[in-house]
Amino acid sequence: MFEKSLGTLIKGLRSQRGKDEAKYVAGVLDEIRTEIKSADMEVKGEAVLKLAYLQMLGYQVKSVSFHILEAMASQNYRIKHIGYLAAALCFADDTEVLILATNLIKKDLHSAAPLDVLVALNGLSHVINQELAQHLGDDIAKMLTHSRPAVRKRAVLVLYSAILRYPELLDRTWERLRDLLCDPDQSVVTATMNAVCELARRNPAPFVALSPQLFDILTNSSNNWLLIKVIKLFSVLAPVEPRLIRKLQRPLTDIISTTPAMSLLYECIHTAITANMLDGEQGEQLAQRCIANLGEFLEDRDQNLRYIALLALAKLVPSHPDLVAGYQDTILASIRHPDMTIRLRALDLVCQLVHRDSMRHIVEALLDAVAQDDAANARSASTALQTVFGTHAAVDANPQGMPALDAVAVAKFHAQVAENVLELGSAHDYVNVPDMSWYFDILLRMLDMVDAVHAVRVADQLIEVVARTPKLRPAACAHLEEALGAQPHHQLLRAGAWVCSEYPLYTEKPQHLAQILVQDVCDLPLSVMDTAIQGAMKLFAYWTASLSDAWDADALAQVHDETASLIARLRALSQHASPQIDQCVQESLQLLLLLQTDLTTYEKQMPRHMLTPPRRIAAGEEQDAWAEEAAAKTPVESPRALHLLLPLYFTREDEPLQVVPLEAALDVHAWVVPQSTWAAVLDVVEPAQAKAKAKAQAQKEGACATDSINLDAVHAPQHSTYSHASTRDRAAAHRDDPFYLAAKPKKSGRKKHAAQNTDDLDEIPIVQLSMADFIPATPASSSPDTQVAIAASLQPKPAIMAEEENVHARPGDTKRTISVALLVTGEPPKEVQDSLKGGYEIMFRDMFATALASIPRFDWHPKMSLQIQAFNVVLGEFPEIEELDEGKWDVVVITGSRTSVLKEDEVWIHVLSRYITHLVDEHPLVRIVGIGFGHQLIVRIYGGSVVEDRANGEYGVADIQLTPEGIEMLSPIDKKTTWRLEQVHSDSVVEAPKPVDDDEWILLGSSAKCKYQGFVLRYPTHAPPLPHLVNTSSYIAFDVDDVATGAAGPMPIRSAHILTLQGHPELNAELTKAELTCLCATGQMDWDARDYALAQAQSGVSDGAQTAQMLLAMLSVEPAVSDVPLDT
Repeated sequence: MFEKSLGTLIKGLRSQRGKDEAKYVAGVLDEIRTEIKSADMEVKGEAVLKLAYLQMLGYQVKSVSFHILEAMASQNYRIKHIGYLAAALCFADDTEVLILATNLIKKDLHSAAPLDVLVALNGLSHVINQELAQHLGDDIAKMLTHSRPAVRKRAVLVLYSAILRYPELLDRTWERLRDLLCDPDQSVVTATMNAVCELARRNPAPFVALSPQLFDILTNSSNNWLLIKVIKLFSVLAPVEPRLIRKLQRPLTDIISTTPAMSLLYECIHTAITANMLDGEQGEQLAQRCIANLGEFLEDRDQNLRYIALLALAKLVPSHPDLVAGYQDTILASIRHPDMTIRLRALDLVCQLVHRDSMRHIVEALLDAVAQDDAANARSASTALQTVFGTHAAVDANPQGMPALDAVAVAKFHAQVAENVLELGSAHDYVNVPDMSWYFDILLRMLDMVDAVHAVRVADQLIEVVARTPKLRPAACAHLEEALGAQPHHQLLRAGAWVCSEYPLYTEKPQHLAQILVQDVCDLPLSVMDTAIQGAMKLFAYWTASLSDAWDADALAQVHDETASLIARLRALSQHASPQIDQCVQESLQLLLLLQTDLTTYEKQMPRHMLTPPRRIAAGEEQDAWAEEAAAKTPVESPRALHLLLPLYFTREDEPLQVVPLEAALDVHAWVVPQSTWAAVLDVVEPAQAKAKAKAQAQKEGACATDSINLDAVHAPQHSTYSHASTRDRAAAHRDDPFYLAAKPKKSGRKKHAAQNTDDLDEIPIVQLSMADFIPATPASSSPDTQVAIAASLQPKPAIMAEEENVHARPGDTKRTISVALLVTGEPPKEVQDSLKGGYEIMFRDMFATALASIPRFDWHPKMSLQIQAFNVVLGEFPEIEELDEGKWDVVVITGSRTSVLKEDEVWIHVLSRYITHLVDEHPLVRIVGIGFGHQLIVRIYGGSVVEDRANGEYGVADIQLTPEGIEMLSPIDKKTTWRLEQVHSDSVVEAPKPVDDDEWILLGSSAKCKYQGFVLRYPTHAPPLPHLVNTSSYIAFDVDDVATGAAGPMPIRSAHILTLQGHPELNAELTKAELTCLCATGQMDWDARDYALAQAQSGVSDGAQTAQMLLAMLSVEPAVSDVPLDT
């Protein structure tokens, strides 16, 4: 009938293995092409089967799709089965003939023969695409009610694949899917549960409605596999519907108490942990049962159970550390387990249990485990040698029968132990260390166990521990002095040199120690050599200076000998390849030679009685006992050179500075010099009647001050309370001072001050200024190099500095610091915090620092720096009102937040709203920037509307079409019409804010899903100064510095008082990905939407960097646009 069957083909391929297989396959394909055109369906079916087999082997089979369809349409079940099998192997989603198979598959699905239905379902599960799912969805749904369980089971699995490609199908099949959970056939229920679990993992919210059916399965089913699936599903649904937590606590407790199945038991424990079911009274009982079972897992011989127990306990430590600590010894026993993965998990877990009381026990157990490994390795090496030489062959190096550990893996484990011990010890300024003397001994013990990299850190901590603990210094110096005499580890040499030379008072023989430090150090690392040489010189300097108190002939001879010996040792180190070491050696030699020369001169001039008797007799002098005794009573002055070295090496004061109280009669507020004649000048500028009018107005203002806003509730307890009385007293003290620019009484900060600048110009004293002082003496360079230095030293909420370095700055130029108050409205997801090592303050620090470094500046521009301090407004932290009065803060930035601005029950949101209105009214010079949450909050404060609209939420990079005003503000140079920013929001502004004092809000731009992407509220004046320039935040005037810059004048954005943006310039693609992943994990977003948003984020570059530059331009850090002097 045909030449070759499938069996013949397989045998032929095996016979051609290693030979010319390709030629054989080409011949077979020619035969198959002939056979597949046969009118005999048996021949055609066998040809299709061979083609499917060749496709499995990787040979591309093309142009046979129609023949496969013919096989699928056959009435013969065997050939139909072959056709569907070939389709599953050869068809892809984009195969064109699939659309022709729609009616064919539909026909088979409705066939009266169950085998045809089953083969159609099997084949459809492999070839289904969006079009087939859309056209065959209803047919698949009908199969869910088929009379045969096998059909229903396969139908629900095919339905899962169809829903993935056509999600709308879920709504049409929801009722039937729910009924299948109560199907009498267990296999159908299992298949349905499998499909539901996979769908819920992507988007759990719709499946909360299945909770009654799922709970019934949980409480009544005895199928462990089915129970595992149900429990997995509940772990996904519980974060979406918190009420499930209390409902599930008792059933899970019962299962944990009764089931013998380890897999089901662990799944219950894992779900209880991940779904936060361990809170409350029932949760506490559940937690105890979970931890008790995990403790039994730790003692089981099964390595898998031990591993998952360690993972689960690590998740329980943050919520139940005391319960987990009860199994501390069991966990420590796993540190010695031969499986290295178990060791590492146990190490991570036990390190989480460390606190001040458990630190000693845990660290000693870890070091004992390391020492035991070293001893085991030594025994293994000894046994290997004995076996090679045929001696003691019966000795077992591993008496417990454990497999030999890989030396590389053990070394990595020991390095990780050292890393963890050092981190635990130094964490939070050594708060976990119960006794510094004990920790000093631990560090000494670790030096013999760690590798070279960690040995450096051990030595550094040795130095730090001694420096921090004065009581430890005597014992430490004594121990290190003894250790240095026994050829120690080179890092111990470095630590000992530093400690003993820094505190030489506690050394017994500093001169001897100095000689040891410079002996045989040529081959040591440069850092060790440098510390050893410097330490030797410091010890020698201390010793020589101490001899002056008991100076005699023996001391002179000893100094001679020690100096000569030290010079000889240092000369052996001269001409070193390292310039640093060579310079250090040469400087030390010069100092010692100078000392030696002075000693020689002194010896020639020293008194007769200091000469030893043999030397005096040799000199021909007679013995005169009475004269010698009289001369011996006369004090002898030591050589001045003994004190030559000490000031060069010891400039530190050991004793703390004493605070001397001020004298009671000292008036620190009195004039240091007689008061100047400014009062007389004031009488000319402002007559007496004007001053009387001003004082009357001040009294009136004071009477109304009690009605002003009370912000006591705004400030956290650690901040001082705002005092209106102190402000009035200070204002009254400076009222007649012409050099203090005080604010006039006002109703609204913005309009009143604007009127002051236009109506009261005649009252401002005129001072003649020479503009030549502002013009650069030499032509400006194009754009100076900038350098950013970030000092991330965080106090409770730290001040972070970002600076630019103007390498062309002229003498007399000053540095200007712009202060940024960052109002943090929450914390980003944990994944973002872990990657940043911090929260929103780190994001904005990096954003502003990068922008400051990238802005081109003229060489005559003042050197700019930013001081950024974060305030957690959720905890009630705000900038001090008195600091605002004094002009300390130039701009307030409100960050984004994971909390919705629509949450009326959040008290801190209301407090923050009052604080912002107070800033606008009372401190108009303070700029305000709102990002994301801040944008929406400011809009709501001033009458706009925000709604929750998850369907139109924006995620990833969005294109913003700028308005003409937005182009003027954000892109005045490039004139870009489209602005791209990272977006992460489901709340949107739907109504613009109302005018403020008749000033309209300016819309910056709109995106496809959000009409209001940002606003600007301008000042009445063009470019008011920053508060730090006028030492107040409540005075508006034109910024004279802009006149001095020449060039093009202030940018339009300089007139911005309040600027808001819905997008996030501080985010990048990686941070956005972490934010979106967190939203998916909490059910606020489905995974498909996340993938689409990430694709959008990676499709183009965000304009976040340019936005940050324009925010700095708003604060007067403008880029160099032109370079035209004023006189041109």
